[in-house]
Amino acid sequence: MKKRITSTGINTTFISSPMNEAAVALPGFSNAARSWDELLTDQVDLLAEFELDYIKMLPEWRSAHRVVDIGCGNGAYLSKLAGQDPSKVYLGIDPSNELIAFAKARDANGISFRRGHAPFTETGQFDLILLRFVVQHISNPSAFFHDLLPMAHCGTSAIVIEPSFAGSTAQPSLPELTALIARYERTCRSEQRTRALVDDNAALAAFIGTGWCIEHTGRITARLDRATWSSEALRRVLHGWTSMLAPNSPAENVDCARQEIDDWIDGAGASIEIALNITKLQRRIMQ
Repeated sequence: MKKRITSTGINTTFISSPMNEAAVALPGFSNAARSWDELLTDQVDLLAEFELDYIKMLPEWRSAHRVVDIGCGNGAYLSKLAGQDPSKVYLGIDPSNELIAFAKARDANGISFRRGHAPFTETGQFDLILLRFVVQHISNPSAFFHDLLPMAHCGTSAIVIEPSFAGSTAQPSLPELTALIARYERTCRSEQRTRALVDDNAALAAFIGTGWCIEHTGRITARLDRATWSSEALRRVLHGWTSMLAPNSPAENVDCARQEIDDWIDGAGASIEIALNITKLQRRIMQ
């Protein structure tokens, strides 16, 4: 999950937790920004390896020269991606001044980062557009995808990556967290939020508009167990996700879910499979 993309930037805070050592230590930043930096860094540490294995196989990635990450957050993901091919030109855009400052401080690959939100000022420059954990938070996806059109040329592809709660499983199971997720998903469907549409290709095709077409859909699974995860990183991520689910559930249910997560991580034999839906879009030029 990621922050809501708005012109004002960060609008969600998380419970406090031990700081990820990979997070950037900068003075004078809000607790919310520090929490976002920590959460986004942890998500990249846990999941990016699986995503990059997929992206590196794409012909669109291999042929792309200019790449833009919309909603880049603290730049951790784009920095990891740029390390795979430093010859490309990268731009990260995010509505939060604070997270852009974290991104600039972290960067060691010569990436350009700037604050911005739709409509974007760049025109026709990019071969590949990344939308990672972003679309689910867009309040008007049709307008958003329309605003992306000027950034693309005839051969531009967009890669949409979203977590799939329905496709994710834990062993042993996490019934309290699962109940929070189910309540959140019901709320999204009843209020017709974009989150409820990201698993539905027909709905996705409808809201991307006539300027884009779905070229490919797929799913990758990040399997994490004690051999492959950092226990504290996963704890922070699951607690962060729980905090974002909290407004849809009674406080006692949220507390039970957090305790369940702690007991599960500290127990023996725990593993989790996090499913990620990946959709490849192609810029369509109308005749």
